[in-house]
Amino acid sequence: MKTDNTDTSSLNDIKNRLRELSIQVDKLSKLYEAVNSPGLVTATPFPKAMKITPKEREVIYLSSIGKTYKEIADTLGVRTTTIKFHMRNIVIKLGVCNSRQAIRHAVEMKLVEH
Repeated sequence: MKTDNTDTSSLNDIKNRLRELSIQVDKLSKLYEAVNSPGLVTATPFPKAMKITPKEREVIYLSSIGKTYKEIADTLGVRTTTIKFHMRNIVIKLGVCNSRQAIRHAVEMKLVEH
Protein backbone atom coordinates (compact mmCIF):
# COMPACT_ATOMS: atom_id res chain seq x y z
CA MET A 1 0.00 0.00 0.00
CA LYS A 2 2.79 2.44 0.76
CA THR A 3 4.07 1.96 -2.74
CA ASP A 4 0.76 3.11 -4.25
CA ASN A 5 0.70 6.24 -2.07
CA THR A 6 4.33 7.02 -2.92
CA ASP A 7 3.67 6.50 -6.62
CA THR A 8 0.58 8.71 -6.48
CA SER A 9 2.46 11.38 -4.57
CA SER A 10 5.34 11.30 -7.06
CA LEU A 11 2.91 11.43 -9.96
CA ASN A 12 1.13 14.42 -8.43
CA ASP A 13 4.47 16.17 -7.90
CA ILE A 14 5.36 15.60 -11.53
CA LYS A 15 1.95 16.90 -12.70
CA ASN A 16 2.32 20.01 -10.53
CA ARG A 17 5.81 20.65 -11.84
CA LEU A 18 4.61 20.24 -15.44
CA ARG A 19 1.82 22.78 -14.80
CA GLU A 20 4.38 25.23 -13.39
CA LEU A 21 6.65 24.72 -16.39
CA SER A 22 3.73 25.20 -18.76
CA ILE A 23 2.94 28.53 -17.09
CA GLN A 24 6.59 29.59 -17.40
CA VAL A 25 6.63 28.61 -21.08
CA ASP A 26 3.48 30.68 -21.68
CA LYS A 27 5.04 33.69 -19.96
CA LEU A 28 8.25 33.34 -21.99
CA SER A 29 6.24 32.99 -25.20
CA LYS A 30 4.33 36.18 -24.49
CA LEU A 31 7.56 38.01 -23.64
CA TYR A 32 9.20 36.77 -26.85
CA GLU A 33 6.20 37.93 -28.91
CA ALA A 34 6.24 41.33 -27.22
CA VAL A 35 9.95 41.84 -27.84
CA ASN A 36 9.79 40.71 -31.46
CA SER A 37 6.55 42.41 -32.41
CA PRO A 38 6.74 44.71 -35.43
CA GLY A 39 5.14 47.52 -33.42
CA LEU A 40 8.02 47.63 -30.95
CA VAL A 41 9.56 51.08 -30.84
CA THR A 42 13.29 50.93 -31.46
CA ALA A 43 15.95 53.54 -31.77
CA THR A 44 16.38 54.77 -35.29
CA PRO A 45 19.78 55.78 -36.57
CA PHE A 46 20.58 59.43 -37.11
CA PRO A 47 20.73 60.67 -40.68
CA LYS A 48 24.13 59.92 -42.19
CA ALA A 49 25.24 63.58 -42.14
CA MET A 50 24.45 63.91 -38.41
CA LYS A 51 26.19 60.75 -37.33
CA ILE A 52 29.71 61.85 -36.63
CA THR A 53 31.42 65.20 -36.13
CA PRO A 54 34.45 66.30 -38.16
CA LYS A 55 36.74 65.50 -35.19
CA GLU A 56 35.16 62.06 -34.81
CA ARG A 57 35.53 61.54 -38.56
CA GLU A 58 39.23 62.37 -38.23
CA VAL A 59 39.62 59.94 -35.31
CA ILE A 60 37.85 57.12 -37.15
CA TYR A 61 39.92 57.76 -40.27
CA LEU A 62 43.22 57.65 -38.38
CA SER A 63 42.06 54.49 -36.60
CA SER A 64 41.09 52.93 -39.93
CA ILE A 65 44.62 53.36 -41.27
CA GLY A 66 46.04 51.57 -38.25
CA LYS A 67 47.06 54.37 -35.90
CA THR A 68 46.94 53.66 -32.17
CA TYR A 69 45.03 55.91 -29.80
CA LYS A 70 48.36 57.32 -28.59
CA GLU A 71 49.48 58.07 -32.16
CA ILE A 72 46.14 59.71 -32.95
CA ALA A 73 46.33 61.78 -29.77
CA ASP A 74 49.85 62.94 -30.64
CA THR A 75 48.78 63.79 -34.21
CA LEU A 76 45.77 65.80 -33.05
CA GLY A 77 47.52 67.35 -30.05
CA VAL A 78 45.10 65.96 -27.47
CA ARG A 79 45.19 63.35 -24.70
CA THR A 80 44.58 59.66 -25.28
CA THR A 81 41.46 59.85 -23.10
CA THR A 82 40.02 62.40 -25.54
CA ILE A 83 40.50 59.94 -28.39
CA LYS A 84 38.81 57.21 -26.36
CA PHE A 85 35.95 59.62 -25.68
CA HIS A 86 35.52 60.33 -29.40
CA MET A 87 35.74 56.65 -30.26
CA ARG A 88 33.11 55.77 -27.65
CA ASN A 89 30.80 58.40 -29.15
CA ILE A 90 31.40 56.98 -32.63
CA VAL A 91 30.59 53.46 -31.44
CA ILE A 92 27.35 54.68 -29.86
CA LYS A 93 26.33 56.79 -32.86
CA LEU A 94 26.97 53.99 -35.33
CA GLY A 95 25.14 51.49 -33.13
CA VAL A 96 27.98 48.97 -32.99
CA CYS A 97 29.70 47.14 -30.12
CA ASN A 98 33.32 48.20 -30.35
CA SER A 99 35.85 50.33 -32.20
CA ARG A 100 36.75 47.61 -34.71
CA GLN A 101 33.12 47.32 -35.76
CA ALA A 102 32.87 51.12 -35.87
CA ILE A 103 35.85 51.33 -38.22
CA ARG A 104 34.46 48.63 -40.50
CA HIS A 105 31.00 50.22 -40.48
CA ALA A 106 32.39 53.70 -41.19
CA VAL A 107 34.42 52.39 -44.13
CA GLU A 108 31.44 50.47 -45.54
CA MET A 109 29.20 53.56 -45.21
CA LYS A 110 31.93 55.66 -46.84
CA LEU A 111 32.12 57.93 -43.81
CA VAL A 112 35.89 57.71 -44.18
CA GLU A 113 37.80 57.49 -47.41
CA HIS A 114 41.17 55.93 -48.01
